[in-house]
Amino acid sequence: MTRREFLQFTSVTGLAVGQGAGRGAGPAAAQPGPFSAPPADGQTQVGIVGDRFSIDGAPRFLLGVSYFDARNWKPTDIDSLAARGFNNIRIFLENGGGTLWKHWHLEPDGRLNDPSGLLELVRYCSAKALTVEVAILDWASNPLSTNPELAIDHVLGALKSEPNVFYDICNEHNYGSGAYASHTLIRSYRDRIKSVQPSQVVTASGCCGHLMGPADQAIRVDLAADVTTALLDFVGPHMPRTGNWSSRTGARVDSVKRHLASIGRTIPVFLQEEARRRHSGLNPTATEFLDAARRARDADAAGWIFHTDAGFDLSGRRTFFDNLDAEERSAVDRLAGQLS
Repeated sequence: MTRREFLQFTSVTGLAVGQGAGRGAGPAAAQPGPFSAPPADGQTQVGIVGDRFSIDGAPRFLLGVSYFDARNWKPTDIDSLAARGFNNIRIFLENGGGTLWKHWHLEPDGRLNDPSGLLELVRYCSAKALTVEVAILDWASNPLSTNPELAIDHVLGALKSEPNVFYDICNEHNYGSGAYASHTLIRSYRDRIKSVQPSQVVTASGCCGHLMGPADQAIRVDLAADVTTALLDFVGPHMPRTGNWSSRTGARVDSVKRHLASIGRTIPVFLQEEARRRHSGLNPTATEFLDAARRARDADAAGWIFHTDAGFDLSGRRTFFDNLDAEERSAVDRLAGQLS
């Protein structure tokens, strides 16, 4: 389907793709939780039920991909992901410090480039039963966003009526210059979003010694700051990229969940950025990707994203699927089936 054909859509009915991933993909829906409600007008709706994400009110394991270059999205990519059982993409609005990808939606002064194109992507995903996690700010752009409040306002202005969207306020907020490290600051951004959309699902992800420490033990003080100071709705720990990352996935998730339980919080744990090929001295095989996703699900993580640089540059005729190497393509083709 072309973008023009999509814009001619006037109704979307009977869409069921992307709902097969995870153990909760049966027909019975759980009772809606505080962030979960039935979908409106045939749109895909993301929410939270206990420590699970929900799609259209029913618990679902989110299976996503890193699709950072949202400015150059391709309908064929979204079609192909939906056909393979994916129900999520993660996009970036800032430019990753100008070195990782060259096309972005947010300008340094907080203005939003091409809001209609962003909205078109989100609605196309909704029509294909895909949720969209939007990373608004990024540590590597610090201090690029000289007006993060205005950036947040512009993003909300464009997407506030889109029920398939949820937010990572700042990717790896604890890292880099420390401009976004304060949990009190993250709380102010969270409150800004909630003042416009009280039921919006929000987090701020962390990495590199934040949330997960040595010996694969969760850091209680960091988790407490995330959920009691910043009042985040779910946690997004970017786990250590070690040689044993795949086999340790379950133990790492379990440690985070046990620490959350010890402070009385039952919320989703979402693995957004696990090891990827050609990074951190690692080159995971398709088997490792499949193993890691399965271990995440079995440890009751709420979702797992296939992290790859295939979505970093989609300019020109480049597509996500064309950018995948053979190992990555094998993993993408088989992930949903492994989790069903």
